[in-house]
Amino acid sequence: MRRILLVFLSCALALLIGCGVGGGTPPTPDISVTPWTETNQWPDNDFTRAVPEPEVGTVTASMEGTSAGYDFFAVQMDGLSRTEVQDYLQAVEEAGYQSVTEGLGMETSLEGVTVGDMYYRDGTYLSLSAGDQAEDNSLGLLISRPSEG
Repeated sequence: MRRILLVFLSCALALLIGCGVGGGTPPTPDISVTPWTETNQWPDNDFTRAVPEPEVGTVTASMEGTSAGYDFFAVQMDGLSRTEVQDYLQAVEEAGYQSVTEGLGMETSLEGVTVGDMYYRDGTYLSLSAGDQAEDNSLGLLISRPSEG
């Protein structure tokens, strides 16, 4: 499941890079990423304080970096039910985040892995990916905002 999350995060980073490219010759992307750090608690930083903390699940890893003029922080969680994932999506919306995917929502692939959704509020983007099994899903959060300076 972690490999699927890495693929999703790579796609989200590619989307962020694409959003920053205008006409003409694209600039060389400035990418700086720290490796995944194993952890068992919700990280406390400016990124994680900007989003609702999931009430259930086990935090397993986090990472941070910069790409295409955006700073980001990612959190990987395991052990959520399908209902708990949906409850978290509801909490995100109740916190004032709005989907930027125009109502596409979390769509399930043939393999039972959710593609994900992206939300926005006050300069912060939140990309989510999760499994779609009845139990024991992973939830990946990628929190990003434009780099300062």
